[in-house]
Parts: sequence; structure tokens; C-alpha cells
Amino acid sequence: KILTRRSQSALAVLAAQTLLDFLAFYICVTAGQAFSESGGLISLLGVVSYAFCGYYALQGFFSLVTIVSLAGSGAAYGADADAVLGAVRQLASKGTQLDVVAKAKQAINMVKIVQSLNQASNILKTQGGAKTGTLEKLSAYLTLSNAEKNYGFDPAKYNMSETDALDIAAKFARFDLNDDGKLEVTEMEKLFQATGMTVSEVETKAAIDLLDKRRSGFVEFDEFVEWYVNNVPEPAPTATPTPDQE
Repeated sequence: KILTRRSQSALAVLAAQTLLDFLAFYICVTAGQAFSESGGLISLLGVVSYAFCGYYALQGFFSLVTIVSLAGSGAAYGADADAVLGAVRQLASKGTQLDVVAKAKQAINMVKIVQSLNQASNILKTQGGAKTGTLEKLSAYLTLSNAEKNYGFDPAKYNMSETDALDIAAKFARFDLNDDGKLEVTEMEKLFQATGMTVSEVETKAAIDLLDKRRSGFVEFDEFVEWYVNNVPEPAPTATPTPDQE
């Protein structure tokens, strides 16, 4: 009913506009004839009137075509495209279930991000760490030392030895390209690429948001360790909409 009512309303407005256009066209034709018969300079106004005739004729023609299109779509589908969009906007108010599809899509994307993070973490666990070279060991030591100094990182909290912590620090330092003790978007993208993950920039930002407990906009070393050791819990499945909600 809403769709039909909106479609009829659009047709009524366009019909009124079309009538006004053709009325203006008739007035311009009449005025043009009168001015042309007057002769002299006044006849120039006839040329102007005929120019307006062409304008209003085109306006009326396009309005008429639109009316035919709306009427045709209304007969075939019950409403025109604008009516459908307007009705959906009217119905999709806060508290309705019309955003179920959007919520489902968001949930699916979040599951993909979590799975990508956990898969990357599992792959990192199989890769070498602090035993790869002197520079890597030095970077790992500085990363771990700064983490302990800046926010009291303690390997014992994660039931790991200092050697294990250095191994993880070496993996962190490999992607911390500017050695500032945190992973930015571009650095997390490098991490995903190194572990064979195909993740977009938007998804990378969402992944950082999941790991970033301090809401700093970055993944700091202790947040990296938390993810590395425990992975990210997958989101709980959302409730299936009831037939009434659908």
C-alpha cells in the first residue's frame, strides 16, 4: 500500500508539472503570434516567445515520457524505483529488522578477519625467530626491553621464558619497520603478506582494532604477544531472525 501510494503521488506531481509546461507552451505560442503580427521591433519579442515555446515543449515531452515510464513500472511491479527506495527508507527506522542483511554481512567480514589473524598467528609460530642473525637478535632485545620499560611487559604472565619472549620479539621486530615498538596499518599488511594472507586495507584496520586493547590505533608488543599466544576468539554466531522479523 505504501509503495502504491508513493507511486501515485509521484505521478500526480509529474502530471501537474506536465500540464503547466504545456500551458506555458500554449501561452508562448499565442504571444509569439501576436508579437510577430505587430511588426517592427516588437516582432523580435515573437522570436523570444517562440524560443520559450521550444523550451516548454521539451520540458513537457520529458515529463510525459517520465509519466509513461512510472505508469509502466507501476503496472508491472506495483511501484517505481524511487517509490521502492522511499518506502524502504520510511520503513527502515530504528528498531526494525530491515538491517539484518547488513548486520549479517558485517558479522561474516568479522569472522573472516578473525580467521585471517589466527591463521597468520599459527604460521608465524612455525617461522624462525631470534636465532636468525645478530641484527635480528639485537632488534628483538630492544623490542623486549622497551616493552618491559614502557608498560611493564612480563613474560611470566604468558607462562613463557625470556628466550621464548625474545623469539616472539624477533618476529614482531621483523614487521616493525620503523622500530617504534608498534605495528601500523602498512606494517600489519606486510605481516599478512608474509604469512600468505590476502587482506584488504579496510580489513587490516579492522584487525588492528581487534588487537588494539589500548585504543591507540596501533598494535603494541604486548598486544601482539596476547594475539600470538592466545589467538583471537571467534565471534559468537548471531541469533537467526524469526519469520516475523524477516
